[in-house]
Amino acid sequence: MDEKRNKAVLPLVLLAQFIIIFMVTALFVLVPVVEQTFNVQADQVCWIEIGYLLTLSAFSIPFGRISDLVGRRKILLLGLVFFGVISFMCMYAYTIQLLIILRTVQGVAAAMIMSAANAILIEAYPAHRRGSVLGISACFSFLGTIIGQTVGNYLNNYFRWQSAFLVAAILAAAAIVLCIAGLEPDEIRRGENNIDSRGVILLVVGIALILLSLSMLPSIIATLVFLTVGISLLILFLRYEKHSDNPLIKPGIIADRIFILTNGSVMLCYAASLTLICLIGAYLYKAHFYNMNSANSGSLITLLIWFCLAAAVAAPIAGIWSDRRPLNHMSSSAMVISMVSCVMCFFLTKTPSVCFVSVLLLLAGAGSGVFAPVVSRVVFSRVKQTEDGIANSILNTSYSVGRALCMIILSIVFSNRVIYLYDIRAVGDSLLTVIRVAAVVTLVLYGAAAFLSLKRERLEAKERSVR
Repeated sequence: MDEKRNKAVLPLVLLAQFIIIFMVTALFVLVPVVEQTFNVQADQVCWIEIGYLLTLSAFSIPFGRISDLVGRRKILLLGLVFFGVISFMCMYAYTIQLLIILRTVQGVAAAMIMSAANAILIEAYPAHRRGSVLGISACFSFLGTIIGQTVGNYLNNYFRWQSAFLVAAILAAAAIVLCIAGLEPDEIRRGENNIDSRGVILLVVGIALILLSLSMLPSIIATLVFLTVGISLLILFLRYEKHSDNPLIKPGIIADRIFILTNGSVMLCYAASLTLICLIGAYLYKAHFYNMNSANSGSLITLLIWFCLAAAVAAPIAGIWSDRRPLNHMSSSAMVISMVSCVMCFFLTKTPSVCFVSVLLLLAGAGSGVFAPVVSRVVFSRVKQTEDGIANSILNTSYSVGRALCMIILSIVFSNRVIYLYDIRAVGDSLLTVIRVAAVVTLVLYGAAAFLSLKRERLEAKERSVR
């Protein structure tokens, strides 16, 4: 790749990923306004994001494979156009049902974007710079969370909720221009160009049912039925893929223990991190109302920014370090740092200490920031360049499943009131007890992620010693 193209690829990928993260965080802030506009209950508004998450997760791997076959530029460009058009249509949704349908369809467009973005980034840079660019990519992802929340609050105060979709449509248009002007046409691949439609159906339905099971809580029976059927379809998919002439996921990828362990640790880490942030968010919101007359009450809720800032700073540093040094114990050490922040949750009190909570969030953010670029680099190092799309999609699916696992945990500990997580009336005076119970679960998830990371690091060390 020439240097001119490299300069165009990085801002394009960063912008494309920023759009996805911006919409998720901005809409989360605007949920109460949407609820009031359509005069509906919280469980209906929740489907705006559940439907989006379902299609994003279910279609990521198929589109990753398609991007490897037909070209990543085509898939990225089509996804951006699709996403921008749907964003514009969401502005004119006149019922909550229509908005849910549009957001569910938009999840397909997001899957197209996410499946191609990092694969294009990896293809454009040499191996010795992958950690750096992946660190920058992770940095912008965390910054997108901050900006999405800030812009969402601004739009909530001065404009209607539809303005968030207008911003997304404008950003998508800018990304389309960058994609057309900055990316070279895809190389035509000869030979293998088919995709197994039966495998796609098994995978999509299986993932969708697993994620859909979270919406059935607190009904244990319905949740177990959907979860069991979904897992069964995924097992059937894996067995079917072994005998397929055009497998969606190559058998070598599925058999790669390092690849599987890495994605498993990603799923657990993301579930733990997101759960921790939601718990601290609920705690700070409640503390804010308990201390309305306190001098520091206005700054309590804004403390969550420390997590994203710490992660945004740590990610590029970890990425650059991974380019220059072996990845010995970097991801497992990051999990240990996150576990320390989790243990600190047991010492929270009704009157929060700004310093204590800030340190907690800084440690959690630093752990996540170090972890993200390192695991991304490991995932891409395990596949051929022609399989970067499918590898990137599997990684994205791991993140999505981790997010779903977080929602399941929160649904259980908050009695299925996830949408009112920041409502003081929903959590009551027992919030600290709930946080400590959930912190135990979060600590177990971090510990499991650390264990998988250690196991992967030992396998990598053995590989290096053989060479």
